[in-house]
Amino acid sequence: MIQAGTARMYLNFGRFALVAALVLIAACAKDNKDLAPCPEAKVLMEPSSLTRFAPGPGRDPTDILFEASFRRVAGDCGYRAKGGKISIDLTVVIDIERGAGNRDAAAAFRYFVAVAHAAPEKGADPLVIDRRSFPVSVDFTGGLTMLRFTDTLDLAIPRPDDRDVRKYVLLLGMELSEEELRYNKSHGPR
Repeated sequence: MIQAGTARMYLNFGRFALVAALVLIAACAKDNKDLAPCPEAKVLMEPSSLTRFAPGPGRDPTDILFEASFRRVAGDCGYRAKGGKISIDLTVVIDIERGAGNRDAAAAFRYFVAVAHAAPEKGADPLVIDRRSFPVSVDFTGGLTMLRFTDTLDLAIPRPDDRDVRKYVLLLGMELSEEELRYNKSHGPR
């Protein structure tokens, strides 16, 4: 499942970016002459950021524990001639800001990466074939109010028989409670 790749992809997410996508340049793995592109990667709009409030009824800026948003995704993609797998080494960068209501100087949350078949019809939702959740836990030591968290993931997805990886898409987002999702819908992602 862990394989080094040779194609290079970069995806930058600005603070106000709602949805970002990238198709990698064509490349091949060592000893493999296949020049197929890597799957597209997208940060979903509504779960692209997270604002977590302190327990209780308050929902003003003094009640915010932390805010987190995707900053950048970068990775390597490679193909195995045997075994029919696409190997993706994915780096996820998330900016985390401590809120005024954060007395513990810590933040913990989860984000997800889903592998989906791209929708064959325009406007249809992709069909998720695998979804994994990843924990984030940080401390705002020394009076820090802002951190940049970096996570490196090794993903492997089945390679289609026709070798057309455009049938796949990587979807990323924060895991949100119902209340956090409603907040994002009403205030927009960070």
